[in-house]
Amino acid sequence: MTVIVGVAHAGVTWMGADSLMAGGDEAEESADPKIVRRRGWLLGLAGTWGLLPVLRRLDVSPPAGTAEDGATVADALRRAWGDRSGRDEVWVMAGSRGRVWVIQGGDWSAVRSSRGYAAIGTGEHYALGALAATRGMRMPPRRRIAVALRATESHCSSVGGRYRIARTPTK
Repeated sequence: MTVIVGVAHAGVTWMGADSLMAGGDEAEESADPKIVRRRGWLLGLAGTWGLLPVLRRLDVSPPAGTAEDGATVADALRRAWGDRSGRDEVWVMAGSRGRVWVIQGGDWSAVRSSRGYAAIGTGEHYALGALAATRGMRMPPRRRIAVALRATESHCSSVGGRYRIARTPTK
């Protein structure tokens, strides 16, 4: 399984992920990153790997005259992947311009984090605890993400492998 962690800080969105693919008693470290850069967005995937190629070519441009937000990505996912209600368990984290959204597969609803951080995947709860604990420590975002990933790996057997951390461009 996985963990994807996102932190919004000073107009920049940071995202980190493990690289383990686990199911049952089997685990393999993936060479394919779980975080994709797409037109100023970071998109992190937790769930079925079938969505990864879709994320790589996703059209996340907002319609003319509308604001860019998590709904832009959710709408693009709905068009590209269709209605997945009751099928695959899929979660996507979307980050842009110092904001983080969690998008639930199925109905593709997008919720923006009010805390400035979010996590998805089987290690979500461990990562959220680590992010909450480091919130007021004046720790750089990359360090907070690394701490959250390490804490999650320590407590969740389906999280591990190399960590990848990415950031969006400055505003």
